Amino acid sequence: MEEIPILQKELLVSARTAGKPAIVATQMLESMVRAPRPTRAEASDVANAVLDGADAIMLSGETAIGEYPLEAAEAAARIAQVAEERAGRFRVMGEPCRHTDEASAVAHAAAQVAAGDRDVVAIACFTGTGRTAALLSSERPEVPIYAFVPDDAVRRGLCLRWGVTPLPVTVPSDTDEMIRSMDEGLRRRGLVSGGQSVVMAASSPAGKTHTNMLKVHQVGESVH
Repeated sequence: MEEIPILQKELLVSARTAGKPAIVATQMLESMVRAPRPTRAEASDVANAVLDGADAIMLSGETAIGEYPLEAAEAAARIAQVAEERAGRFRVMGEPCRHTDEASAVAHAAAQVAAGDRDVVAIACFTGTGRTAALLSSERPEVPIYAFVPDDAVRRGLCLRWGVTPLPVTVPSDTDEMIRSMDEGLRRRGLVSGGQSVVMAASSPAGKTHTNMLKVHQVGESVH
């Protein structure tokens, strides 16, 4: 039992290195099966899972058979949100993902550009399969990732990925239309403002090859 905390951390690092999503589950807020508030140890367990790099935390008995299912879900969400917003300096990032192909290298470059440019407020990507968003998530950038995805099933799957907000979009006819649709989609939802910079990653021609395009885009600028 004394090895469990270390094994959990090692598994999370291994998952991120391999670009695979990882969920920490079971007994996260176990006392809330019967109590309206979690214990200090449980709150710390949820927060530490976030800081260790988990893509998601999962409740089971707390919401399936517990007396306070709504309160348990709300407590987990609040703890995770505070950990994400205020405990960044304690976050354990682990090893970076392996860049074995061009798509992985582009995702790594996108995260590096976002980290090095203070004007960049987000990373946006267009993806048909979800792979581009998954690769970006594995890099754990410090700005949000907005993934424009035509397929509803792929969007649902991406909800599991760390830092990714999936958004609907129609399939563009060419690369310029793809850039315009991402720009418009971000502005229409109030996620960015005109003049701000967004790193865009996608395939060019749009949706017809692997991720090979990286662009620092100023929101609202014309695309030719």
